[in-house]
Amino acid sequence: MAPERVAGLVVLDISPVRYYSDNTKTSGGVGDDSGWKVVEQIVRSVAQIDLEEGGYKTKREVDAVLRDGILEDPALRAFVLTNLEQLRAKDVVSDAESQSLLKWKIHWDGIVNELDRIAGFDVHDQSMDSNLEGLEEQEQQKSSSSQYTYD
Repeated sequence: MAPERVAGLVVLDISPVRYYSDNTKTSGGVGDDSGWKVVEQIVRSVAQIDLEEGGYKTKREVDAVLRDGILEDPALRAFVLTNLEQLRAKDVVSDAESQSLLKWKIHWDGIVNELDRIAGFDVHDQSMDSNLEGLEEQEQQKSSSSQYTYD
């Protein structure tokens, strides 16, 4: 191993199934996707926070907006706020930036625009749902053909 070559590591553990924000839809027996619905609500809500128009100067002010909105959990708010950068006056380049000393580190609108794709878990533009359904059918055929009948 070469630890000097690694700046960081992110490990994601997510099931290769499609998630829906609409509880009436299910995928491969996954059932209630209310967890994804919450994720989608959080992302959409945070993306609607206009730092410049709101005139927010500190993370504490944005934290209050999140707390009064849909993020009551302080740990979850703290996690979201790790994506908010507090600019120092010397980092501000233009007059437009001087109105807000805060900036999101990630492109929330881009994430919102791709939520369906993120939830879809598509690999090379092929839905994992269809792949899993095909595998399930193959497994069922194997198990039914290998059953023994005793007389």
